[in-house]
Amino acid sequence: TVLPQRGEDFAERLVNAHTDTFDAFGLPVLQIGTDTPQVTAGLLAESADLLTERKGRCVLGLAEDGGWWILGVPDAVAAEAIRPVPTSSPDTGRLTREALLAAGAEVLSLPTLRDVDYAADVAPVAALCPESSRFRREYLLTARG
Repeated sequence: TVLPQRGEDFAERLVNAHTDTFDAFGLPVLQIGTDTPQVTAGLLAESADLLTERKGRCVLGLAEDGGWWILGVPDAVAAEAIRPVPTSSPDTGRLTREALLAAGAEVLSLPTLRDVDYAADVAPVAALCPESSRFRREYLLTARG
């Protein structure tokens, strides 16, 4: 199922994506950034399990740069709490946690990971990827020149 994005800016599109997905399926929403290729299926499954094992729980995995790499919310109300949080800033992760807590949510921490925002992030993240990873293979091919 593909749901179109709605909203003027990234923060609004983010909240709307959670809201629209919850409205369409009535299930908690687990969102992952596309810049953490070292994430395994097992870590995603564990994150989903933690999100769904208790009603009202949120999960949040911070990124080393101060943002977050994964966010899970139980419903549209929890998603709405993050609307005022500025995105792509060094305190996005902290402010996301604070907004969810202020809305009365339980927020469970997931592992902190490094995401790939800059060229300097590629080698350390590639080293964490399985050898079969396309990201790692492409990095190694490029690094060898």
